[in-house]
Amino acid sequence: MKIVVVTGGTKGIGRAIVEKFAREGFHVITCARNEIDLVALREEMRLNYGARVSTFAADLSDAAQVEAFGRAVLTYGTPAVWVGNAGIYATGRLTEETPNVLSDLLAVNLLPNYILAQIFAPAMKQAAAGHIFTICSVASYKPIPDAGSYCVSKAALYGFTKVLREELRPHNIKVTAVLPAATLTSSWDDEPNKPTNILQPTDIAESIWAAYSLSAQAVTDEIHLSPL
Repeated sequence: MKIVVVTGGTKGIGRAIVEKFAREGFHVITCARNEIDLVALREEMRLNYGARVSTFAADLSDAAQVEAFGRAVLTYGTPAVWVGNAGIYATGRLTEETPNVLSDLLAVNLLPNYILAQIFAPAMKQAAAGHIFTICSVASYKPIPDAGSYCVSKAALYGFTKVLREELRPHNIKVTAVLPAATLTSSWDDEPNKPTNILQPTDIAESIWAAYSLSAQAVTDEIHLSPL
């Protein structure tokens, strides 16, 4: 059974990705902060799809917990697919926000991917196979007003993804940046002015599956998704 790793798999885009790969017969390994949500997810996937889902409670802003999660994943085997999905959002202007905002965003939006790449890449190189997806954002290349540090963190993830792609391409490992526009997730819960034309989490999950399903010699370097 092939392994897919999804960080931040209990809500929004991550949950949709977990469900898609569970339905397709993968052994899903995911992490999130809330143990109750993880147990509920694991049970739902088992009941609905007979899926094998392994879950770990982890705060990905803590580098030690990220490393522990990555090492635990390898005890199951080498990931065929890894989706770096976990992320946080914050509003604010670069010249007005408190100094910790950028570091807090980088600690979740970038650094877990950096740490897990160092853990997973040796095993994936040995297997000479694998597909890595990072959930970037349209904000990776298009600044959003009043979300300065968020844009910086997603731009950093986008740059990381492009470098990782070039490092791993000679080892037959695919790396895809996923760059969606606004998507209906819990980050919009307290927003009174939600856009009416907005992507659904399943749109991202289905696009990832489509890219993964291409022939061995084909790779989608980037997935750009926007509403009509």
